[in-house]
Amino acid sequence: MEDAPVFEWLQREGKVAREEMWRTFNCGIGFTLILAPGDVAGVQAALAQCGLQSWTIGEVVAATGDSRVHIA
Repeated sequence: MEDAPVFEWLQREGKVAREEMWRTFNCGIGFTLILAPGDVAGVQAALAQCGLQSWTIGEVVAATGDSRVHIA
């Protein structure tokens, strides 16, 4: 991911952890759809027919322990 210079500066000068930056700021993902795994290919094909790009960016899984969000 390419960060805007202002976010790089803020993270560096504020000594803000990467995970906190992701939690706090909109990182430019834009519009999101949450789909059942079996629906992804069909929806991506329909979006492509409309000239829209799409990416699978993660998955929703049951939480374990104290961790609520994991960014890989």
